[in-house]
Amino acid sequence: MKLKFGLLLLIVPLLGISLLGCERESTEIKINTPVTVGVAKQPSSGLMFIAQKKGFFKEQGLDVDFKVFPSGKVAMNDCLLTSACDFVSTSDVPFIFNSLKNKNLVTYASIYSSSNVNRLVVRTDRGIQTLQDLAGHSIGTQRYSAVHFFMHSVLESSEKLHDQVIRKFMPANDLVNALMTGEIDAFSMREPYVSQALALMPGQTKSLAFPGIYIQYDLLVGGKPSDLTPKQVKGLLEGLIKAVKFLRLNPEESLSILAQALDMSTEDLTPYWRLADFNVSLEHAMLITLEQEVNWLKEDGYINADTVFNSLGLINSSYLLEIRPQAVMLME
Repeated sequence: MKLKFGLLLLIVPLLGISLLGCERESTEIKINTPVTVGVAKQPSSGLMFIAQKKGFFKEQGLDVDFKVFPSGKVAMNDCLLTSACDFVSTSDVPFIFNSLKNKNLVTYASIYSSSNVNRLVVRTDRGIQTLQDLAGHSIGTQRYSAVHFFMHSVLESSEKLHDQVIRKFMPANDLVNALMTGEIDAFSMREPYVSQALALMPGQTKSLAFPGIYIQYDLLVGGKPSDLTPKQVKGLLEGLIKAVKFLRLNPEESLSILAQALDMSTEDLTPYWRLADFNVSLEHAMLITLEQEVNWLKEDGYINADTVFNSLGLINSSYLLEIRPQAVMLME
């Protein structure tokens, strides 16, 4: 009896210590790493919207402040370049345009590619049914953006049109209204603006597609590397890779998430969805597109013709190589 009582006296304090430890552990607060991301409101941001909606960034220990902008160009200019964001999702053109004069910009991965995401929307009631009908008419777009380069590529495909179209530049949010009021006869843009224009002007507009004329890449771009942490970069990449897996296993729910984020119907979004490659990678083909865009900027007079450009110098592949080495396909 004395032995049992002695053991009891020994066990009770130990039990109390164990319970106290459990209580402390259960009340311990896990603090996630904050990161601010600027995201373009466009189909190419699909992985971003899915990862945020499904909590994949939070699973990587990130507390993401998600800021949505009308375009990647606006996200770049109003958020990343003002240091209000740590990262943005943006297309290749705003990245190249700004990186030529801002050496702090770095891309860590492509998160989308498509050769048929942009459209020309034309006023059919002004006699425009085909590309050639644009001669003598005005066309608007957002300057030095993916849709600007798309418009340039389309017009360059017809020598006759190159000098016979009036180009007007304005913010993305102004294009639909400018088409309605007659300030422009056509615009170069992507969703959700294409569907908005067609819905607001039924019987007076149509969209023209030019598949294959320009392969657009959307990128995860970070600001000054010294201001970012490996956990932020790797956490975003891991979250986006989880979004890729989710999308492939749950295509209908993923389509619905993106349609809701863009204020579109799934029916209107489906054609763009089927033609897109949502993936986290670094492909050599992307470098070719970047080189083409630099040549265009030289022709346009934005940079000197003798400007030396090194596309590989704008890419940090180390994080993706560590996480998913098979996704890095760059050649020197």
